[in-house]
Amino acid sequence: MSARVAQLLLMLFAAALLAGCAVRLAPDYDVALLNGITETNTAALKLFADVETGSDATEFPDYRDDYATAIAAFEGLRLRADARPIPPLADRISKMPFLSSVCDPAQAPAQCLNATGNALKEVVDVLRTMRDRHRTQGLSPDAVQLLRGRYDQEIHQALTVETALDR
Repeated sequence: MSARVAQLLLMLFAAALLAGCAVRLAPDYDVALLNGITETNTAALKLFADVETGSDATEFPDYRDDYATAIAAFEGLRLRADARPIPPLADRISKMPFLSSVCDPAQAPAQCLNATGNALKEVVDVLRTMRDRHRTQGLSPDAVQLLRGRYDQEIHQALTVETALDR
């Protein structure tokens, strides 16, 4: 980050603090979103627990509805998270070039400031991969463990961000 950008940011924050206003850089807390993520996570963890010792492709029909329910719920929650507006100051900051050194340049800077939607997209991708593999070739314990590792990483991010917004 250049010294000029750092000075500009410092002046913006100082002006906001001196004016007595709150500086918000994250979206508003949404209790329904956090509750939905928590409840759907519990259902997904049950699905992982059901197949953690492996499951043959012939058993897939027993789990079809569980996959569909979890995927649909997480997709709905992703849409809800993505629909939240970014605060105006955060939106302006997201357009500054220095943010590209912090956020993935392939994604829009606003997504970096509202990370839950992207984390839930990754959760859905994991569940779809697991569903498709289960349907076509079955799931070995090692495959379930690898998928669970990816799932845990992404759901942890979503839960951490949403819990932090509850101030």
